[in-house]
Amino acid sequence: MSSSSFVNNAAGQPSILTNMTSGIELEVIAYAPSGVDPQRHLSNALRQPVLLPCSKCSQTHLWKLPYLGLLDRKNFAEGFSYAGWKTIKDGSVRPDKDELIHVPTGSTFFNMEIVSRVMNFTKPTPCPLGQAYPCTGEPFEWEAQTEIFSIIQRVNEAFSGPGYCLAINKNTGYHVHFGDDKNQPPVKTSLGMFGVFTALKGSLSSILEVKRQ
Repeated sequence: MSSSSFVNNAAGQPSILTNMTSGIELEVIAYAPSGVDPQRHLSNALRQPVLLPCSKCSQTHLWKLPYLGLLDRKNFAEGFSYAGWKTIKDGSVRPDKDELIHVPTGSTFFNMEIVSRVMNFTKPTPCPLGQAYPCTGEPFEWEAQTEIFSIIQRVNEAFSGPGYCLAINKNTGYHVHFGDDKNQPPVKTSLGMFGVFTALKGSLSSILEVKRQ
């Protein structure tokens, strides 16, 4: 999409999409071996850096994920809870009785919701950890698709071992949020934005044993 697409031709001003924010929430049933806290297990996994190809040079660099557990609260005056990705307990997420036979032997479940940070919709989002490119010294910014893929890939790795599993059912959901209750976009634009995240459904579903339809 060209930059001219984000200009209001009538007023000659940037369109609402220029500074539009977005975020996602993914509800899952997380299984882990008995004695392992699934939420803490995932928290430890998200604290580990990921290796990504550099857009500034031909090398790859290690980057810390924008995970809330790595952020220093005192550096955020307000809105801290959405400055990084986080996992929370969701009481509405639960396995049905007829699904319990599929629970890995010796495993217990945690009703988990994976919540993204607030991201920009049309442009890179600054890294809340203040990371910089080692090759140029420039501040590092996350492309939304790269950020989502990196987080989901790490979640997938964390729950791929024996006794671990992520599942969905009719009690789980996938939510897309955009805007901050100010200057909400028209319905047609909203549907287009939802379509972008729907296109990422394959990446999100890759962490699950049963695919979303």
